[in-house]
Parts: sequence; C-alpha cells; structure tokens
Amino acid sequence: GVGKCLLDQEALYLPYMLPADLESVGVLGQQWSAFAQWETADINIARDGPPTKDSDSSLKGLRDFLGYARRHHGLRPDLGLFLKGHLISDYAGFKRARGVAASTTATELKRVKKFVRWHASECAPAEAAEVAKLLADLTRLINNFDALKPGPRDVAHLREENKWLSERELVGVLLNLEQRALAALCTGQTRKTAQLVMDACLTGISFLHLPPMRPRDVRSLQLQLEPALPPPCLHVSHTNKHKEAGPSESCKGDLLTRIVPNRFRLLVTHHKNFKEWGYRPLGPVILARANVGADFCSLLESHTTWGRQLLVVEGTDALFCSAEGKRWSESALSSRLVRLVERELALMKLPAKHI
Repeated sequence: GVGKCLLDQEALYLPYMLPADLESVGVLGQQWSAFAQWETADINIARDGPPTKDSDSSLKGLRDFLGYARRHHGLRPDLGLFLKGHLISDYAGFKRARGVAASTTATELKRVKKFVRWHASECAPAEAAEVAKLLADLTRLINNFDALKPGPRDVAHLREENKWLSERELVGVLLNLEQRALAALCTGQTRKTAQLVMDACLTGISFLHLPPMRPRDVRSLQLQLEPALPPPCLHVSHTNKHKEAGPSESCKGDLLTRIVPNRFRLLVTHHKNFKEWGYRPLGPVILARANVGADFCSLLESHTTWGRQLLVVEGTDALFCSAEGKRWSESALSSRLVRLVERELALMKLPAKHI
C-alpha cells in the first residue's frame, strides 16, 4: 500500500536527490556500474525485454529513491534499499503528499521496479520467494497509480472541482519560474543559477513564448554559433529501429542561433504542427525583446553564453541537458517539465493540480 507521510510542509519540499556523481556516495558508483551493465547488455536472459540504450532514466530513478531514503530516513545509499518494501511504500506516500501527479509517481515506481528485478536475477534461492512477492506487490501499487491517471472523460470533472491546471494558471506558474531565474542572476554565475536559468528557458520555449512544442522536438534543439555550419539534426525522426540514420540533405534541423546579444533566431523543422502548417517549419523566427520580452531574452542570453557550459558534459550538442549533462530522453524530459510545474505550484503555495 501507500505509506502515510508524516513530514511537515518545510521538510516535504527540501531538496533530496543524490548528486549525479555517484562515485562520491560510498560504494554506490560500483553498484550502479554493475546494474547499468546488466540493463544494457545485448544478451541477458535474466532480464525481461530488450537492452536499454540509455540508462539516464534508471539513474534518475536511483538518485530520486535513494536520495529520499537518505534525506528522510537517514539511510546510507545502497542498492539493497530497493528490497525494502516498507521504504517503497513510504516513498509512494511521500510523492503523493508532495502533490506529484499519479502518472509521474507510476513512472517513478516503474524505475524502482527495474532495480528490484535486477536483485531478483542476482539473489540467492532462499530470497527468491520474498523478492517475487515484492515484485508482485510493487506491480499492484503501480497499477493503482496508473488507474488514477485522468483520462479524456475526466478532464471536465477535474475542471469542475478546480483540480485541473488551466492555461491561465500555467502561464502564471511559468512566469513565476522566469522571475525566480532572473532574480538568481544577481547571485553570480554558479551551477545552481545556471540550472534555474535553463529550467526557465526550457519551459519558456516549450509552453510560454512560442507555439507549444512536444518534448521530442525540444530535446533535439541545438545551439548554433554563427558563422559555423549547422550541426547534423538530432531529431528522433532520423533514427530507425536498428541504427542511427543521418538526416536528409533537405533537413535544416532544430536550431537556436545567437545573432547578437539578446537577439536569437529559432528554426524548428520538426514541430508537431508541421503538416497543419502546409509542411512548413516553425521559423526561422527572431526571438528579441520586442516579441518575447526582455526578461526571456536575458535568460536565453545567460543560458547560451555561460550557463549551458556549466551544465553539459563534453560531446553534448543539445541546447538543454539532463542533470547528468547529457541530452534528454523523451520520457525523462516529459517528466522534468511536469516536475518543474509541480515545484512552482508548491513554492507558490498553490494546491497541486493535474497537468
């Protein structure tokens, strides 16, 4: 079942995720390497399903769950904690108390389940029955949260009960994030400020200042510095089931180009409305103070000139990156966007709503 969260409001919203550098957290780095090898191996009869190409999503799940265990239970981070059924139950209750959407909690519990499956393939015969029971209980818990997801027929009901985040409320929440990022610029060029600035730029491009974009399109955006040639397009439409297929010569990519300070050119070849617009891309459109506002231009200027460099790892071409400094996976970026809105709602002391 779902544990009852006894944390007060101040403790409930404290940062808790583990750092991206797991080598700094005891033996966790070695344990993660063993799991990642198990998850990504081409052939592994102990694993259900195909290998995972990108372990970023699993790493995020590890940092989230074990960070919760360390912050709120005082436990030393260790992959063995994924076998503690009561801890998983409390984690689910913690998410619910924070107002995290049921769909997001279900996704996070599915990440937890991956680590339980890994233990199931590695455990001794004497422990197999207990681990199998934990897997069955976790599956039922996930199904419970999946059943709470609002379907199309539920939206009207949620609106009647004022539990659906309206477009106007969403704009207010994102503008609050934008103002917090602007205020943070006064604290200097730190990694923490760079992260907040990137969050505001990410939501601003996704929802606020342009026609809404799908995560699969946002994750393929790249920064172009004139007069350099545009880089090869990263969009998923150039990837087939078996290998990376390079973009066609006619593809101009998804690019943000810094022209001069506080003035940018955006081209989104793969926007979701491409067909509806007569097979035309979004742009090239100029992003300047006159059409997207001085505040957003200042944030883009900070992100493209110094903030992004503090966050990405070498070899990452994307405009926006994950906590590990790499290009987002589509599912992880979708979850991140939801989390950012949920975090702002909490900071503004507004009730949690479905997004």
